[in-house]
Amino acid sequence: MYIHINTNYIGLLFRVLPFLLLYLLVSIFSINNLKGQTYEYIKHHVDQIAYYDCHISFNETPGFIVGIIHQDSSYILPYGELEQGSSEYITDSTLFELGGASKVITALLCESLQQENIIHFDDPLSNYLENPTNQQDDPSIQMLLSHQGGYPRLPSNFSAKELDASNPYEYYTKKDLWKYYASLQILYPLMEYEYSNTAYALLELALEQKMKQPFPYILNEKLVQKYGLKDTVIQPRPSQSIAPAYNSFGQTVNHWNSPAFNAAVGIKSSLRDLMKLLRLQVQTNTFDNTHQKKTVTHIDKNSYAALGWHIMTNKKKSDLVLHSGATEGHTVFIGFIKETQSAVVILSNSKNGTNELGYLLLQSLNSSFKKGKKRKNLK
Repeated sequence: MYIHINTNYIGLLFRVLPFLLLYLLVSIFSINNLKGQTYEYIKHHVDQIAYYDCHISFNETPGFIVGIIHQDSSYILPYGELEQGSSEYITDSTLFELGGASKVITALLCESLQQENIIHFDDPLSNYLENPTNQQDDPSIQMLLSHQGGYPRLPSNFSAKELDASNPYEYYTKKDLWKYYASLQILYPLMEYEYSNTAYALLELALEQKMKQPFPYILNEKLVQKYGLKDTVIQPRPSQSIAPAYNSFGQTVNHWNSPAFNAAVGIKSSLRDLMKLLRLQVQTNTFDNTHQKKTVTHIDKNSYAALGWHIMTNKKKSDLVLHSGATEGHTVFIGFIKETQSAVVILSNSKNGTNELGYLLLQSLNSSFKKGKKRKNLK
């Protein structure tokens, strides 16, 4: 069931805190067992975290939408406005740019392709690209997906094409990426974590070469249509509504265009599509391979990179599986807890973001099921 909640009295002040630091906090944020709870109960606790812990202010973020999943219940909470000065709410079908969280969608697509025996994660990248370079190191598809392929965050020839800082990927083409790949020297040791948009851009090339189709077509045919999604696209259709984008100063900015980096940062989606994919993650084994420990790269003591996802661990609690993303005017947080069949999605129409709110909501779900603590009412 979907319960829509309209609330318009709190705003968001974006304060980026490192995920690991937050994960070490004592569990003072608690949403009690959600099963059977009313939307007023859920709204009350989300408001507490948003207002008292994240210091919300609509002066900085015009609006955002929160989605919470627990077992067979779904809660959708729109906050603020779709556009500054309007009275229109964000809906669960409103499109947002996913930024770096596009990698989650790409990883799920790749898992779907592997299940159909179209690609294989153990295959080297050069198996899929025409005219492969004679590199000594030839990372596998799995290495690309888990940021351990030795590639840098961005190609070495990227800065020469970064002509607009507010839309940094717009002028970098696939021809530029091919030039980079043809002269590529692996910069980092294989099997070591290095967050890489380059790896996902090369993966996009590999899929296109393998399937002889453009990436948007592959995404639509092998993920969107296959799993009954409605809104996940590269370029919005005329019938689709994408949220206006606001930078950190509250100014309207253009949406990103990323012709060579769609798999890395260029996918758009909606709350309802992301919640549908998260239900598949928490309630089925369809995409379990994307966050299994056997496929993770160790980042540090308590965090790992899986296939598209990042995992936060704690000896006393369940793992948090999550990813965030940002463009010049949108931010996204997606995360889930497999053991409790719980998930959180937050989509914002501002660069100021909602990562802290998303993380604390997910952490609160984790705490409630492990310790059953109730949070004292704030007045």
